[in-house]
Parts: sequence; structure tokens; C-alpha cells
Amino acid sequence: MKILLFSGILFLYFCKLGFTQENPSNTIEGTDFSLSVNPDHGGLDSYYRNGVEYIFQGSAKEDLFKIRLRDHSGKAIDLGSLEAEKTNIVKAKSALKTVIKIQYTKLNHLPVDAIVTIESSPNDPLTYWDIAIDNSTVFYVDNIDFPLAKVNSDLIGSGGKARIFRPWAEGVVVENMDIVYDTGFKPKQVEHPNAGCIGIYPGDCNMQFMAYYKNGSGLYFAAHDKESNMKGINIYPQSDLSILLDYRLFPGASKHHYSLPYKMVLGGFDGDWYDAADIYRKWIESVDLIKMPKLIDNKRIPEWYEKSPVVITYPVRGTRDRGDMTPNEYYPYTNALPVLGKLSQDFGSNILALLMHWEGSAPWAPPYVWPPYGGTGNFSEFVDKLHQKGSMIGLYASGTGYTTKSNTDTTYNMTKEWNEKNLKVIATIAPDGSLCTNGACVGPRAQRMGYDMCPATPFVKKVVHDEVQKMLNNKIDYSQYFDQMMGGYCYSCYSKNHGHPEAPGKWMKEAMIDIYSDLQQMIDHSGKKMLLGCEEAPGEPFIPYLLLNDSRSNLGYSQGNPVPAYAYLYHEYVNNFSGNQVCTTFFIDNDKSPYNYLQRISQSFIAGDFMTVVLAGKGQITWSWGTEWNIKMPDQEVIKTLIKNLNSWRQSEFKKYLIYGRMGKPYDLKGTYDIPMITRGNKEIHNSSLFTSRWHSQNGDNAQVIVNYTEKQQSCQIVCPDKENIRMARILISPSDKVKTQKLGNNHEASLIVPPYSAILVEFYK
Repeated sequence: MKILLFSGILFLYFCKLGFTQENPSNTIEGTDFSLSVNPDHGGLDSYYRNGVEYIFQGSAKEDLFKIRLRDHSGKAIDLGSLEAEKTNIVKAKSALKTVIKIQYTKLNHLPVDAIVTIESSPNDPLTYWDIAIDNSTVFYVDNIDFPLAKVNSDLIGSGGKARIFRPWAEGVVVENMDIVYDTGFKPKQVEHPNAGCIGIYPGDCNMQFMAYYKNGSGLYFAAHDKESNMKGINIYPQSDLSILLDYRLFPGASKHHYSLPYKMVLGGFDGDWYDAADIYRKWIESVDLIKMPKLIDNKRIPEWYEKSPVVITYPVRGTRDRGDMTPNEYYPYTNALPVLGKLSQDFGSNILALLMHWEGSAPWAPPYVWPPYGGTGNFSEFVDKLHQKGSMIGLYASGTGYTTKSNTDTTYNMTKEWNEKNLKVIATIAPDGSLCTNGACVGPRAQRMGYDMCPATPFVKKVVHDEVQKMLNNKIDYSQYFDQMMGGYCYSCYSKNHGHPEAPGKWMKEAMIDIYSDLQQMIDHSGKKMLLGCEEAPGEPFIPYLLLNDSRSNLGYSQGNPVPAYAYLYHEYVNNFSGNQVCTTFFIDNDKSPYNYLQRISQSFIAGDFMTVVLAGKGQITWSWGTEWNIKMPDQEVIKTLIKNLNSWRQSEFKKYLIYGRMGKPYDLKGTYDIPMITRGNKEIHNSSLFTSRWHSQNGDNAQVIVNYTEKQQSCQIVCPDKENIRMARILISPSDKVKTQKLGNNHEASLIVPPYSAILVEFYK
């Protein structure tokens, strides 16, 4: 049955539901907002709230949606709402709801029709959108951009007052689009071929909401999709001085009729990105999106997790991702024990040694990784001695790619197996039916040659199972087997022969969950508590299976300021570690930004991450993974002091906040100053001289941590909101120090002094 109905039929339908027809037909009026679509073509014209217009007011006509079809050869056929032969808008209103329906007939003269529905309630500043498509062609729907919303390009970096929150790399606030376009992480359309950091949910975009805000209020834009369908989530500057906030939706090769199975949400809010995150958190909790116990009750968490080991990452072959792979000073494996022991003492903590280039195949050469390079003899001795000292062992791997030839170790060549087993039948397929390479670190200039494997094929599940089983059997505490699969996601496949829909969609998430749940069952059955992880924090549907992960919040500095949005939403379910900081030196000038390493450590700490360092030669802590070993290193003693002082909070009774806690919006700090990072393009990324976050324990206690990463003590005032009625502040200079209690005055402020290279914790009482 056609989805498009004549306006008269729609009117009768609305009447039956208690609606009355309203004019003008293109506007929704709420208590404190109005939303309007263009009366002629249905494009989003305005969202106006409390005296502020949030939608760019350009003169050009704007599409409300775009649809990409693919024909039998995989060729893209792009359609837009402006290409409809006819557009009809009908509005109806009841006491509880206003509904606008926009009908589009024959897009670009093809038998493709669409209907958009917008709903609103009187006291809710959010509007709820869906789209249905009636496709009578023989082609399938590959993706839909909907709804297309453009905001003003009035960011702080261009002299305006606005910021944009983007759910990329655990959350980043963009203030200057020039910074975004100075780096190798420019926003790109999510399409074939995929790349590692292209803006895919549930992958390198771990969440489903964006926000544009200024002067204390903003525009919330989200997908309220409890099934976690695949999406692209991105921002794009436009030639008309606007910025497009784009959601690209992937229905999974839909043919004929498609109705969006969730709501897109757009509307106003008061505050900043924390307040936008509150809207999203209330929604995810209302639908029980994260179906798992909190960490404090999770029986799969090993005892060492709450001891907060410092993660120490280093290779055993070579010094960088590529180049010479001769065994280095940390091989044989036991050679590293004195260095690790010394660092353990310096940090006052047990450690998790996380090895790179350990694979017996070749560095970064999935899927086969076991046995370790050089065999299990010295490796097993190394593992046993680590365990005897109360420390742990972790291993990097590279996910579900298949390496035909290694570029880092040319002796590794699996072309024979690839051909003899006809493994091209399990590889990911491009839209035109050819084999595709669309993942990370593949190609003549990368670590390996080969292909991505489609996770929907049984071969992949078996290979991954067998390799992880070998790690489990050999006392490995943590396997980052899914490194290079950002957020735990896989790469797109258009195969018609793998048993999945012939285009990207929800099936990809389901295929990965099938792999993860199989591994978790294997681990549970063993009686051990090995943890699994991926590169970057896991997308929402993967959190129950990936309980320790290599954070990539540092990548946020390629766009603006990393913010702890991921921790705000999910920290009480999963902790991550602050990651190997890869690529940071591509976009931050170390010489012009002397505090940048300490700022990155502090940012990770206030997000609740495990502390992490990357080693160069001679046990030196280096700037990030991938930097040369012969450059000037950061100040070693300062780094050790800061990490020891910060980690002592995580190891103390205050782990109730920093490991098991639920993040809240921090109370304001007064008296701080700016210490900017300088990018390679000589732009400033502004950072406060004090980093801070606030936490609630699971029993309701309320505290804020404040980090001073500079060499001088800093004074500040913390300002508690009037509405929270806080009367007393308990100020702790260290976990074991004497407590100073301060009664708050009429201004609800407490005066604080934060020692250098350290943190204080302030608990609040009513």
C-alpha cells in the first residue's frame, strides 16, 4: 500500500484520533519554541527558542533529506527532497500533540515517494522525527541523510560564541573549524570505503547525540535508537558559512517500503554539552540501553581492576608502527622486568604491561597472532614473574582483518592459504562486487597487505575464537584483540553471498555481538576473568563484552577539546585506560605546548581512565606511540610524580567515585587561567589551568576532583549551585591527609588550594 495519502484522507484520519487541522500547516508552536519547515518544499527553516534562532537562515532552498539508492552494479543514485515532483504539508493538533506530515511524490522522476512526520508535545522543547520511504524501483536504499539541519558557523574560533559537541573519540567540543581542517582527521562522509576514524556509530562515534550551543542554551540533535542501527554522525562546513549537522542512516539494503524504526530528535535545551548529555542519559536509562550490571556488581571484573594498575605500553620489536622490526632492548621478554619493576615503584602501583609487536605472525598482522614472537618459553617466564609481583599482562592484536603479506616483516606471507582455502569468499565486498580493503593499516604504505574479513561468516568467528582461546590458556589478563576496529565495530560489506543484507546496517552490530558473546562464554566457562577490549571506547551495544579499552580521547585534540562525555554516560559500567596517545604529535606542537603531555594525563584522569604511559628506549616515557625514540623526551620525574599522585586517589577508598562512580556536571571553578595547546597549524586549543570532574558514588556521596598539572600551587574557588543547598565541603589534599572541613558562606563558595602536580578531592554535604 502506498504510504503517501491525500491531504483530505489524512485530515479524516487525524479527526478520528481527536486531532483538528491547524494553520499555518508548516509550523509547530511549543510553550517556549517554534519550529517551521518551508511551506513550499518542506526544508527545515527554523527552530526558534527563547529569542534565539538555531537554524541557519540562508537564501538557498534546503533538502530535508537525501536518499542514496544503489543499482545492480553498485552505482550510487542520489535523490533529495527538493527533487520531488510534488510536496504536500498537513498539520493536525490535539491537546497532547502536534503532528506535521510532509508528503513527497516522485523524487527525481523515479517511483520513489517519502513521508516525513514531525511530532511535538506542548511542554517538551524536543521534536520527534521519522521518515518512511516507498521505493518502487528495483534498487535498494543504501543510506538516508535525515533530517538535514544547518546551524550558523559562528564558533568561538571565528569570532562567535558557539560550540559544537560531536560524539567522536569519546566526545569532543569543537570551537574552531580551522583546527579540524588542519589535521588528518577531517570529517568525511560515511560511505565506501570506510576508514578507521570516519564518524561511524556504533564505532568511533560511541554515542548518538550532538549539540550546538552558546550563551547558556543550545540545540540538541540525536537518534533515540535503542537497537543501535549503523549511522554516520558528522559535521561539515558549508560554502554559505553554515555548518551541517549530519546523521547518515543505514537501513541495511532496504527495498520497497522502509519506515525508520526509531525517532530522530531535535530541540532546545539550557546549558552546555553536559546538559545535552543529560537528555541523552535520561533516554538511554528509560529504554535500558546498557543491559548489564554496573561495575560494582559485575562478576566478570577481576580483582586487579579495582587496584587500578598503571598501563605500560611498549613494543618488543622495532620502535614504531613501521620500519625496522629488529628485536629491541625489551626482548627477550624478561629483559623488560627491571624497567617495569622500577616504574611500578615510581608509580606506587602494580602495572599492566601491554605489549606491541609481540605477535608470532608479524607486527599488526591479523588474524593469526599466536604463539608469541620467539615462542612461549621466555614469554611464559615473563608472564609468571609479572604475576608473582602482582602485575598483569596484556596483548595488542588487530581484529578481523586478514593479512596476506606483512610490510613490517616480509618473511610473513599467507598468500598460499588465502588462495588454497579460497578465502576471498569471506572478505568484505565493495558495492560493485569486488574485494575491498576499507579498514585501518592496510596498503603498500601501511603495516600489511590484505583484506577485511566479514564478521558474518563462520570462518571469522572460528579464527577469532581459536586465537583468543590460546591467549586464555596462557594466562593473559587482557586481550585487546580488536585494536584497529574503532569502538569495536567492523567494516562495511556489500556481499550478496554472506547471508546478511547486501549493504551496511544493523546486521554488522549483530555479527560483532555474536563474536563477542561467543568469546565471553568461552572465558566464563574457563573460570578465568580475562578481559577483552578494542581501540577507542566501545560503542554502546558492545560495552557488556569489552570492559577495558584503549581510549582515544587524545584524538579529540585534532578537533578541539576532548570532554568526558563517554564517562559521563557509561563510567559506572566500564572503565578505559588513557590509551597509547597515537597520532598526538601529528597535530600538537610539543615545543610550543610544554604542558600538553601533563594536560592529556589530567584529562584522562578526570574522565576516570586508568593511567597509561608509552615507553621508548631505556625505560623512558615518550610523548605517544609512534614517535621516534631519539627525540627529546618529556620531563620523566614530573610525569611520574603526577601519575603517582593522581593514581593514589583511584587506589584509595575514593575508588567509589573514580572507578565505580557516576559522573555529574562539575560545579564551577573560579580563579583558573588559560594554558593553551598550540597545534601544528599554529592554532590555540584552550585549556584550563585546573582540570575537574564531579562524581556520585553508588550510595549517593558527592565529590569533585580538581587536578593541578603545573609546577606551582593554584588557588581557586568552587561555586556550588544554590538549588543544591550544599552547606559543607570536606577538602582532602591527598587520600591519607588530614581533612579540612569548610562551611560554605552565603555565596555557596569554598576556597581551595591545589598543590602542584597533584589533585585534591572535595566532598559535599547538605
